[in-house]
Amino acid sequence: MPTKELNMSKVFIILFTLYALGLALAAASFAAMPESVFTAAGRGDTDAVRALIAEGKPVDARDEEGRTPLMIAAGKGQLDMLYELISKGANVNAGDKVGRSPLMYAAWKGQSQAVKTLIATGSDIEAQSKNGLTPLMYAARFGNTDAVKILIDAGADLNHRSKSGLTALISSAWYGHAETVKLLLAQGADVNAQDEEGRIALFHAADGGYVEIVKTMIAGGADVAAKDKDGRTAVEVAELRGHTEIVNILKEALAAKK
Repeated sequence: MPTKELNMSKVFIILFTLYALGLALAAASFAAMPESVFTAAGRGDTDAVRALIAEGKPVDARDEEGRTPLMIAAGKGQLDMLYELISKGANVNAGDKVGRSPLMYAAWKGQSQAVKTLIATGSDIEAQSKNGLTPLMYAARFGNTDAVKILIDAGADLNHRSKSGLTALISSAWYGHAETVKLLLAQGADVNAQDEEGRIALFHAADGGYVEIVKTMIAGGADVAAKDKDGRTAVEVAELRGHTEIVNILKEALAAKK
């Protein structure tokens, strides 16, 4: 084998060895790090959290995103951990850097039992994030229909509007969650509520190509002739997106109203 190839082989072996050594050192360093109250809460390790709090770790400690252990446990659906932290005095209505509460995390992640637990232990069902979103709106935005029902049954405001004019119905229609849309309408959500652009939920369903939701909206009394602030109708929005089936459905609905 030529000398040049031998040298290159040696260089490769040295580099590979250094890389492997670096990985091993990093792993050892990570293993040696003390567990944080956040990771323990996420894992549902109540013994570890109890010990960390006993050592002086604050029950409402904050990570880099402003999250508390309770928020992390809520998002993971760790029910025993929720009770443990709350029993130690965790603030059930604390907000992270954007104002999301533990209940919002549970609603966002679809942790229905955690939603029930937090409501039962004093969480504010009408708490708002910095952009005006409520727990119900987080549940609706992510299509977590069970959590939506729990929050509605607890008295959540169906028609609360965020700072940009979003409602739970608009959010669920925007992201194509047909079952959530049906539930919200059945519970009395305002089908013609407008966002800051003057768009009702029907517009967002038409824009996204969600045929079933468009049909549900029309059956629920959506104003098919409504116009947004730019003067466009849902038909025009659907035409722009090339959603031919929705265009035909909307035109038929318009004709039926004449």
